[in-house]
This record gives sequence, C-alpha cells and structure tokens, in this order.
Amino acid sequence: MIRFARALVAALMLMAPPLVAASDASYRYIESYTGPAGAYRIDRGAQKLAPHLGMVLDVGDCVEIIAPHNAQLTDSANRMTLMIDGTEVRVDASSPKYCVAQSGGNANAAAAAIGRMFASIGDLFQRAQNDYYTEHTTTAQTRGGVQEPVTIVLLQPAHPRVAAGARTLSIAWIDGSAPYQAGLYKAGDATPLSLKTGLQQRNASFDVTLQPGPYEIHVSDASGKAVVGAFAAVRPDELPKPPPDEAAALEDASQPQDVRAALYAGWLAQQSSDWRLEAYNQVIPFAATSDLARTLSFELAGGD
Repeated sequence: MIRFARALVAALMLMAPPLVAASDASYRYIESYTGPAGAYRIDRGAQKLAPHLGMVLDVGDCVEIIAPHNAQLTDSANRMTLMIDGTEVRVDASSPKYCVAQSGGNANAAAAAIGRMFASIGDLFQRAQNDYYTEHTTTAQTRGGVQEPVTIVLLQPAHPRVAAGARTLSIAWIDGSAPYQAGLYKAGDATPLSLKTGLQQRNASFDVTLQPGPYEIHVSDASGKAVVGAFAAVRPDELPKPPPDEAAALEDASQPQDVRAALYAGWLAQQSSDWRLEAYNQVIPFAATSDLARTLSFELAGGD
C-alpha cells in the first residue's frame, strides 16, 4: 500500500456551495499525528487510551506524548495536532501534554452526531493515518526509484461513480514517470472534453459539466505507458444519504467544514468502493489546509 501516496493533491472546489464555519462550535478531536499510535497516550480518568485519527476528545482528557522521537530518517520528531473548538493545538517535545478544558461553546446535536460518525468510520481514518505515515517515512528507503506503470486506483472498483453537474472533477494516480498527460472523454468519443499536458504531479483536475452517462479518463506518462479508466456520472440524488441526524449534522455550518467533508467522504467510501471517486472529490478541496482531509484523500487515492 506504500505506493498510494505518490498522488500529490491540490486544493480544488467542491460542487456544493461553500459552507461558512461559525466560531461557536464546541468540537474537539485528533486531527493528525506522526509516528506510531504508541508514541502517545490519552488519559481519561482511570483509563489509558491509544489515540486514533478523528478520535473525539472529552473535557478532562489529557493527551500526552510519551515518545517524542522516532527512528525514521525522514521524520525524526513525533507530533500530534488536535483541533480544539476551531483552534489547532500541537502536542510535541516542546509541549508534551495538553488537557482539554471546558469551552465557552456548548456541544449540540450536530456535534454529537458528528462524534458518532467519527466512531462509525474510525477504522478507515486510522488506516489512512497509518498508511500516510508509512508512505512519508519509508518511501525513500523502500521504493528505490523503481517506476511502475500508471495505475488509477480511484477507477479500479467495478462501477466508479460521481455526481453529475457543473463541477471540478479531480483524479489522481500512482507510479509512472513525469511528465504526464491526462484527458477526460465521454465514452466512445475520440475528442477529449478536457486535456491536461505536461503534468509534473500525479493528479489532474477538469472543470466540466458532466451529464449522466459513461466517461473515461486516459493517462499516459513520459515512457509512453498509458492507462484508461471508466466511470459513470449519476444524478446527484442517486448518491447515498446518511441517516437523518447525521445528514443534518453535515449541513450544520457551525461545525468545521473540513470535518464535515471528511466525514461524508469516509462514510460514502464505506458504502461501496464504487463511491471512492466521488468521496475523493468531496474531500480533496480541503487537502491543502486540513491534515484530516489530506490524510483521507491519500488513502482514497490509492489505499485498500
């Protein structure tokens, strides 16, 4: 699974209208960390808990780093980032312990529903965290510069699907040699709807209006190796919908926008691997500024 994170991501726009985050959200969770989970500990009264990505923190929880250094050559320091009511807090060698205090805001039904969603897809977030860390600390030692043919993991499920409509469609792949060329085609057409050439990174985006129906992505690299992947655009009302309380939480502008996008993307991907491409497009707009979104987008682009 180490190959997957070679797809570099960029911030793009969601097809949905932007949501405005308010400052009264009362929400606390682990946004990211480097190193193994065993390098940290969560003290919750008499309980000593291991952390996981997206773990919701209670008032009174104390997060402590117990192994501030690791043996990886490319990332010698362990550090954890917490999101506390909209503010990032670091736990590292210089600040080894943080205890969560009561905030000025009050937890509401949306925060509770989001907490349940984090718990329900916790395994996916933890796998994303583990794979992201593994890739970023071992690629230099394990890959050895070997270039394999281009693979578009996002288009490997049986029936990849995205929502139709006017949007920015993002795609990422792994392996191959730069520069790349990527084209978006309506199935059966010889002329691309959009073509990107001279790409130095393993990703592309296309500003398009997708009508319901079949499409293809063609990607080739500098060596002439090429891959074609097919997907279908479907009506937006065909996307799976979470239970009502969780759906309402995902529309609640008082909750962090990147959290809502990541939670929906994770939930969507778990409904079926066929929704992985749509899930990736839901979360990728926040990858440049949110550790949670960045880590999940790498997993969706090439994880299992």
